[in-house]
Amino acid sequence: GAMEKFKTLLYDIPIECMEVSEEIISYAKLQLGKKLNDSIYVSLTDHINFAIQRNQKGLDIKNALLWETKRLYKDEFAIGKEALVMVKNKTGVSLPEDEAGFIALHIVNAELNEEMPNIINITKVMQEILSIVKYHFKIEFNEESLHYYRFVTHLKFFAQRLFNGTHMESQDDFLLDTVKEKYHRAYECTKKIQTYIEREYEHKLTSDELLYLTIHIERVV
Repeated sequence: GAMEKFKTLLYDIPIECMEVSEEIISYAKLQLGKKLNDSIYVSLTDHINFAIQRNQKGLDIKNALLWETKRLYKDEFAIGKEALVMVKNKTGVSLPEDEAGFIALHIVNAELNEEMPNIINITKVMQEILSIVKYHFKIEFNEESLHYYRFVTHLKFFAQRLFNGTHMESQDDFLLDTVKEKYHRAYECTKKIQTYIEREYEHKLTSDELLYLTIHIERVV
């Protein structure tokens, strides 16, 4: 189990590294009010140890997903920023902002119970759908709005279902028909997303997914 893994880790990881990871994880649980998968005790401790070692050799890793992480996982990224302060206080090492992004993704990982490569794919799909909506309506999103936050949250679970091959339960199509008529501009955009997802990921959208996407798009634009 996770505890065994944790114990084997103990042998080669400095104690302050483990303590700071504990601190970050407790802080994350408190801030998010969510359960985190126990595997984060291993993966985060391991990651921070590695990051500190590389940093001391002058070899920081660039985070290709930094921009997306800041926008799509705002709460987790804020925790990542705070984590850097904790690392500095505990070890005296100043890690770059890229690391706040990596730490954030470890937390997202533990929230969704997903493997790291999956998180990267999930983030990619979220970004692609947001781009489709942006270009369709020729708008910029108000990233501070509650509607945007809810849309992004919906996309996160949508993308998770896509990679897990699960579907949202479908109700009858009556609701979808109503929404189609009422929000026909948003629905046109949903159709674009549907075509894209079916082509790129061979994932068919249920009528409920079409329904929710349309409602979210209507609100966010």
